[in-house]
Amino acid sequence: METEIKTVAGLTVKLLPVARVLTEQIRLGVLKEYEERGEVMTIPTYLVKTAAGETQEFPHDEETIKDAPAEDVEKWEKYHDAQRRFERDVSGKVTRFLLYRGVVVDSAEMDKSLQAQAAFGISIPEDEIERTVYYITTELLPTPLDIIRATQAIIILSMSGIEEETLRAVEESFRRALEKAGRPGAAAIKATEGPVVQSS
Repeated sequence: METEIKTVAGLTVKLLPVARVLTEQIRLGVLKEYEERGEVMTIPTYLVKTAAGETQEFPHDEETIKDAPAEDVEKWEKYHDAQRRFERDVSGKVTRFLLYRGVVVDSAEMDKSLQAQAAFGISIPEDEIERTVYYITTELLPTPLDIIRATQAIIILSMSGIEEETLRAVEESFRRALEKAGRPGAAAIKATEGPVVQSS
């Protein structure tokens, strides 16, 4: 199955589905990197003694952390800082992977376009993957809105067969993830009128 979108410049870009398990593996890979660096990836907890004399553990929240020991407050701050950076890194890697695997690229057109850039002294990546992603983000999808709409369309296409209500929930989740990661264009998607995806 193939889908296409129209870019801001009016170019038709064809897209392909990408296996969801691969993007999940990227998330797990970034999580492993963070854990190996000793980042605080689990929310700090506190202990409560019940009337029966048992001790129960609960995760801190915005209210409980106000009266928590300094050590817990420090962990709380480190946890949220790590979560912000983690979501940003995951978002960046997943977006680049989706573009690399989900955007249909004409090799001849790519070589022609990049040769033209090089003629003006623009440095072109030598690595094949970096070169392809660079071409996609500078020629096919040159604006933030183009990149976001293409990424969203690839995600939806990759979930073909799922109920419409679930797809809408995924779209909303995608927007929230972009906003949480501090990426531009989330509001632009929300404001876009008409269908994002055009099936061929």
